[in-house]
Amino acid sequence: MFLVQHVSFMFQVDNQELSLGMEFLALLVHQSVDGKWKPKTKSSVSVDEGGQRIVAMLLNQHAYDKLIDFDNHLDDITRDWSNKVLNTEIEELIQLEK
Repeated sequence: MFLVQHVSFMFQVDNQELSLGMEFLALLVHQSVDGKWKPKTKSSVSVDEGGQRIVAMLLNQHAYDKLIDFDNHLDDITRDWSNKVLNTEIEELIQLEK
């Protein structure tokens, strides 16, 4: 018999902490434990400097204006909620950081 464990995480951006010169992690992480979302401590989550630079570049470029969520898609089904164009731009920034 095998025991299969599923670990789920939810990531949430704290817009109040999000800025070009972030001093604190703007990411809230929750883990599913016994069917309830439990917050992880900020000290247990880290983002490397490259990731922070990419976030700053995206903020500077106003990339958030290009983000289409599913509700936007329901209002206008021609809008791509999978955000392929934005994801490609992010991938290109990641490649530049390597």
